[in-house]
Amino acid sequence: MAGSRGNYKSKHYDELVSWFQTIPGQHVTVQEIYAHFVERGTNIGMTTLYRLLDRLTEEGAVAKYTIDSTSPACYEFIPYNMNSGIGDGNANGNGTQAGLNRRSASNNPNGGNIIAGSIEPSCYHCKCEVCGKLIHLHCEEIKELQAHLFREHHFQLNPMRTVMYGICEDCLKAQTVKKIVP
Repeated sequence: MAGSRGNYKSKHYDELVSWFQTIPGQHVTVQEIYAHFVERGTNIGMTTLYRLLDRLTEEGAVAKYTIDSTSPACYEFIPYNMNSGIGDGNANGNGTQAGLNRRSASNNPNGGNIIAGSIEPSCYHCKCEVCGKLIHLHCEEIKELQAHLFREHHFQLNPMRTVMYGICEDCLKAQTVKKIVP
């Protein structure tokens, strides 16, 4: 065991980090993560998943998004923190991963926060008011709006907490079909 009980790297920890590495940029819920491990035949409890996700979030390896009180939280792996020691056995002597908690207070008005010398990607969210589907956007057009808000209105938009509500493509299609079919 490296460090305290809460900081050692377990088999489940390593499996979760390895799986996140295969899906960079994707947002997943705890239920989706759990379903993945069940499909693989890995015996892991929900409590263990929540504990590991909390730990990865604290380490800066995973971003946690909570959109509203009716949507489950979702998680996104932050691959550019991999060079800080996550998952590669390069923990420093005190049992924490080197460099993962060094979030800079500086923000980039063009989108994203500066983290440990890298630019954290901005993620915007669209939520369907019909089915509840959450769509994650990494969009340059919206980054231009964010820059405009900062430049012209001296307002720093937080892309990690920005949600636009509307109707998704599938629900729009379903509504169109309902209008056509008598």
